[in-house]
Amino acid sequence: MGRRGALFRCSGSLAHTDGMRPIPPTRLLALALGTLFISACSSVSAPKSAAPAAPQSSAPAPVTVPERYVSAETPAEELDSLATWTAEDGRTWLIVTGKSSHRLSVYDAEDGTRLREFGSEGAGPGQFDRPNGIAVYGDYVFVVERDNHRVQVLSLPDFTFVGTFGDRELRSPYGLWVNETEPGELEVYVTDSFMYGKKFDEVPPFAELDQRVRRYRVQFDQDGRLRANYGGSFGDTNDVVPSVRSRDARTARHVPRQDDGAYGWRRAACRGDAPVPGRRAVRGA
Repeated sequence: MGRRGALFRCSGSLAHTDGMRPIPPTRLLALALGTLFISACSSVSAPKSAAPAAPQSSAPAPVTVPERYVSAETPAEELDSLATWTAEDGRTWLIVTGKSSHRLSVYDAEDGTRLREFGSEGAGPGQFDRPNGIAVYGDYVFVVERDNHRVQVLSLPDFTFVGTFGDRELRSPYGLWVNETEPGELEVYVTDSFMYGKKFDEVPPFAELDQRVRRYRVQFDQDGRLRANYGGSFGDTNDVVPSVRSRDARTARHVPRQDDGAYGWRRAACRGDAPVPGRRAVRGA
């Protein structure tokens, strides 16, 4: 058969008609390879980006903090509130009120060693009757006495008597908060948890609950003498949490709430006294 109309079997797929020049085998091979390459490129999908590894949530291992020390038990004293004071030698004192022993106990805050006691039962200078709340400001220690209805101020380290205040207003004081407003001038807030009844188990009327926190302005002159002025009392008598019922009233306390710079107060069903916002506070139970 002549060359006209001959069928090229290079790659076995391409022919030409009469009057057309035959395609060289090398060109046919190049065309075939190019077609295969384009087909392969169009069928290969783009590689997918690897999904980010899920963050491993590993909670920190629990840490056991050993007790530094345990002081000797003295249940007969009924130790209550505490405050710290740093002595000139750098030792830190832990000063604790004893409600039943009617005195102050001093411990070394580093190891719990009992260093000394101060005071006795009574109403004179340096004596206490059911001491509760305590706070330290500078070298002065403030002690609330529930049954002497006062706050007694002593000078450290010798517990030298400085003075008392609050005996005209306070009825059953417990907690104490000392706030320095400017150098040498203090605001002292004392919680007054007075109750009525023969067993002191009757809550006062709501109208009297504005006397639960009493405010005093306290100063010390150049000779170290105490000056205290009564600044009134406060406590909201209307905003009551619904869950507080008459039978729960003994466990109610006032909780400070600050709104636009003004202090409001509400009652909450839990025991104890709440502090007033400030910089220093030690509460009594």
